[in-house]
Amino acid sequence: SATFEKDAYFGENTKFKGEVYFRGATFEKDAYFSSATFEKDAYFGENTKFKGKAEFNHVKFKGKAEFNHVKFIRYTYFKHVKFKGKAEFKYAKFSKNASFSHATFDKLANFDNSKFENKAYFLKTIFNDSTTFKDATFEGKANFGSAIFKHAKFNHTTFEKDADFKNTISGKLEFDKSTFEDIAYFRDIYFGLLSFVDCIFKGM
Repeated sequence: SATFEKDAYFGENTKFKGEVYFRGATFEKDAYFSSATFEKDAYFGENTKFKGKAEFNHVKFKGKAEFNHVKFIRYTYFKHVKFKGKAEFKYAKFSKNASFSHATFDKLANFDNSKFENKAYFLKTIFNDSTTFKDATFEGKANFGSAIFKHAKFNHTTFEKDADFKNTISGKLEFDKSTFEDIAYFRDIYFGLLSFVDCIFKGM
């Protein structure tokens, strides 16, 4: 596993032609991948650590993007990213603010068992396939305002602060057995099916 002791720059229209493996890597300082293109599958999972800021703004993942068990210790940015293949963030941990605003997920987006210890932004994010946040924990505010979902599952999910789903559009949106410990906003949403089976609302 590699260790990057200085700032790591892979952005500015860098193209990765083959499969990319950063599994187990440690980025001691900031990591910049903004505007890079991954032509094949990209594997960042298996306990990779971003100890500095992680910037993936405007990146194109044309294959699978795998960030399972990754620890993002500082601020994390995936704004305006295009995920063309499956995107996996299972058991990922975000210690500071994390933003996926304006990102587009064309295939399955899997955030099962992920943990957001600060604010999470998914403003105007587009999920064109199934989305799952099962058993995820949002310790800070979760903002999904104006997001578009095809079929999203937030089952067994815990929202410890405000959960904002204002102006979202969804075919199916499930929150079965989830817990909202603070205020939940669902104003002006458009949906085909909305499910709250066995939910707990503590802040309403």
